[in-house]
Amino acid sequence: MSRRRGGVVIPLLVCLTLLSFISCRDMSGGLRIKRPVTPPLESISGIWIRVDTRKDTLTVMRDGSVVRVFDNIAIGSSGAREKTRRGDAVTPLGTFRIGWVNHYSKFNFFYGITYPNLTYATKGLSRGLITKSEFDQISRAERLGSVPPQNTNLGGHIGIHGVGRGSPEIHRLSNWTDGCVALDNQQIEELDRWIVPGMTVVIK
Repeated sequence: MSRRRGGVVIPLLVCLTLLSFISCRDMSGGLRIKRPVTPPLESISGIWIRVDTRKDTLTVMRDGSVVRVFDNIAIGSSGAREKTRRGDAVTPLGTFRIGWVNHYSKFNFFYGITYPNLTYATKGLSRGLITKSEFDQISRAERLGSVPPQNTNLGGHIGIHGVGRGSPEIHRLSNWTDGCVALDNQQIEELDRWIVPGMTVVIK
C-alpha cells in the first residue's frame, strides 16, 4: 500500500506551500519545446515506460525487461483512474505516447503525454463532454502520431515531470500534482537519457 494513502497528516504550513505549486500544467511553451517529427522509435530501441500508480513506481522497460525503477513517484491529488474532465486532478490510466519534451519547464523537465487519446475521446463524445469536431481532431492526432488538442473539456497538459523549485518534502509525503506523474529532480534528470518523443507510456 502506498504510504501516501496511509493517513499522513501534513502541517498547515506545508499544505499552504503545496498550494503554491500544485498545478502541473506545462505552460512555458515556445520554440524550446521539441515535438516529434519522426515515427515512434521504441520499435527500434524497445524502450517504453510503465507507471504503477499503486506501487508509486515508474519503470523504464526494454521490451519485457526492467531497465530502471524509480520509486516514490507522485500522482494527481485525486488519485489515478479514468479521467473525466479538465480540473479533476486525476492521473489518467491508459496507454499514451510522449508527445513533447520541454527542458525549460518550471518543473525542471516536462514530458507531455498524448492525453486525451481515442479511448477517452470516444467516452467523452458519448457523454457530451466534447464536440464531434474535437473528437475528430483527437482521432486524427492519434492516427498521425501527433499531439491531440489540449484545451477540451477532457483536460490536457498531462505529463511526467520533476519537482522543480517545489518542496521535496511535500513530494515525499503526498500525491500533489494536478494529474501528472512527478519524480524528484534527480530522478527526472536521470530519466531524460531514455526519453524519446513517440515512445509508449503505460499508466496503470
